Amino acid sequence: IFDQNRCVGCHACVVACQIENGGISTKPWRQISTYNEFQFTNMALFHFSLACNHCEEAPCMSGCPALAYTKDDILDIVKHHENRCIGCKYCTWVCPYDAPKYSDIKGVIEKCTLCEERIKDHKKPACANLCPTGALDYGDIESFRDYSGIPGFPENNIQPSIKIIPLRKKPALPDLDQSCGYYDEKFHKRAAKNNDKKINLKREWVLVVFAIVCSLLAGLFYARFFNELYVNPCLFVGIGIVGGLMTFLHLGKKSRVWRAVLNINQSWLSREIAAFGGFILLSGLFLLVIQSTFVGVLTVMCGFFLLYAIDKVYHMAVQTTPFGIHSASVLLTGIFFASLLSGNEYVYFAVGFFKLALYIYRKGYFIKDGENVRPGLTGLRLILGFAVPLVLFFMREPDTFPWVFISIIIAEVIDRIEFYLELNIMSPTLKMVQDLSAFSKSNKKY
Repeated sequence: IFDQNRCVGCHACVVACQIENGGISTKPWRQISTYNEFQFTNMALFHFSLACNHCEEAPCMSGCPALAYTKDDILDIVKHHENRCIGCKYCTWVCPYDAPKYSDIKGVIEKCTLCEERIKDHKKPACANLCPTGALDYGDIESFRDYSGIPGFPENNIQPSIKIIPLRKKPALPDLDQSCGYYDEKFHKRAAKNNDKKINLKREWVLVVFAIVCSLLAGLFYARFFNELYVNPCLFVGIGIVGGLMTFLHLGKKSRVWRAVLNINQSWLSREIAAFGGFILLSGLFLLVIQSTFVGVLTVMCGFFLLYAIDKVYHMAVQTTPFGIHSASVLLTGIFFASLLSGNEYVYFAVGFFKLALYIYRKGYFIKDGENVRPGLTGLRLILGFAVPLVLFFMREPDTFPWVFISIIIAEVIDRIEFYLELNIMSPTLKMVQDLSAFSKSNKKY
């Protein structure tokens, strides 16, 4: 139970948690998020003390591919089992409260245990027990909890087990004058992004390579099966295996990778990994052993399901494009490659112009929102992805196809890189920025 009126942001709860779990944790499990951190004039300033909210529909538990999460039937505690964790960090993506913490030392996830032993001993959790202002408490809460009108708190229909006593005075901004510089929205957004980036391109570059490899292989096999395009079987399977092995690099516990397919009933990450294994196995079987129609069709279906699963892994991302489709969508890119390699000009141009429209729309959105559009990358992507292939296509020279293909691959890599650079996932800090922005716009004078 959290009372916004009493929290002063003293971090006593954070320290209490670290002391209680000193022999276990390597990162603080509880964190303080501040609304109006930069203390702009005429704007409410308050804090959130958040750790794991042990949600009834916990996305960490359903998203974890290794079944490292379970739920206690008696206390409703969402438990994490380190001995099952593969360190993929996917739960840190899907949790809107930043509750799971990745330990670089251990290579696994850690999180709040709700001080289970203290509760069984009829004591409050350490954070609630040592809160000096009484902002944190522990007890029975009603089954229905309304979080509407509580700025800065992401709910996402996952039913977190926390009761929030809201501010007695709503944080309205009746006299906010942006022209005087009281609230620099761009500055606040930049600060939030710098401090709250859940997915980092430098850490996850292997996933960019994996996505492009998968879309390319799916397109290649489609063209091989339906249009008899020559494909070197050993090279095809070899590239697939290397691409798959590269993804091991970002796992904290590589020896437990076999656990990654255990949650195929719920986790899109498990489905992606299972589909990838099935696609490589079936394509190798078709190209090297049995060239039957049944195996070929099954391989094509498995390949495009793999691309769909990769896109679904990022379902939690904040969308900036119509219909929730990004121009770097792996499924869309796979269809693009398939139409190009199989010589289907109508599909190629239809998908190509659709990707162009999505790309331009996204860039227009960022310009309108005051974001960096990366003009260098944008220009290169447009030239290599659309202008060069279009010019070479109308030249109708037979020896230009390799250059078209190389140009498009480079452009798609750029688009996927931008996808990761722009990837925004819900968190307490981002929710506060969004709500601050909404309040400022609704009370803007000029």
